[in-house]
Amino acid sequence: MYETEHSTTPAALHNGVFEALNNGEFGTEDVEGGNGLPYVSAGDIRVTGDSGIASDNNTEIWFPNKYAGFDASIPLADYVEAQLIIAESELQAGSFSAMTQRLNDLRDAIGLTALPAAGSLDAAVDQLFSERAFWLYATGHRLGDMRRLIRQYGRDPETVFPTGDWFKGGLTYGTGVNLPLPRREQNNPNLPATPDGCLDRNP
Repeated sequence: MYETEHSTTPAALHNGVFEALNNGEFGTEDVEGGNGLPYVSAGDIRVTGDSGIASDNNTEIWFPNKYAGFDASIPLADYVEAQLIIAESELQAGSFSAMTQRLNDLRDAIGLTALPAAGSLDAAVDQLFSERAFWLYATGHRLGDMRRLIRQYGRDPETVFPTGDWFKGGLTYGTGVNLPLPRREQNNPNLPATPDGCLDRNP
């Protein structure tokens, strides 16, 4: 296993995921935007936590407890992810039963019930990317996986990213599917001459 290492001091070495959650700035939404995954309601032992109040002292939010403190390590690459990568190669080869068996071997090791066989390509893609989301939760993989669902597997962005009304403020979810460059990159002379310096903001 390879991990990123963190420390309680100085602040620059904090586990940034724990810091954001501990400060009440971020939490986990259940079935976000109508098409998100049931991170909370599934009761899955890979994503555990508890409800609390956000930093605005008003909004109820669900805080995952994946990381115990500012000095907690974050997995960068491990056996589970390696097995998930092999499972995706089996998916792309059309070996759905082998893919599901590999996923079930991982689940069995921690006492989760077996998944049913995937009977179609769409079902197999749903199965694999759901498992990736739960196994790799809060490790920085999900945005890339969601974009791959669009670019590699032909999913419509509206079926992958949250849509409709946001839960507060009378706002709605936008159509962006990637993150803007941080301000510290804006002085990079190699950036393209576009408003936000990106070559491609398409899905």
